[in-house]
Amino acid sequence: MNSKEKEILLKKRYSAEKRFRFFGISSIILALSFLCILLVNIFTNGLSAFSRTEILLKVNFNEKK
Repeated sequence: MNSKEKEILLKKRYSAEKRFRFFGISSIILALSFLCILLVNIFTNGLSAFSRTEILLKVNFNEKK
């Protein structure tokens, strides 16, 4: 192997490493974005559980039959 062949192999290795790093970072960003979407979806769907409904009824217990 001469130095020219070594240079070519080294460039291929560096470009493959850059692609691998790019795909790794992209997959992490994609996973985090899906996680954020899921958490927002859970929060917005569960937000109604924190509301409270009050009903005021007047009941008369003194009526005779």
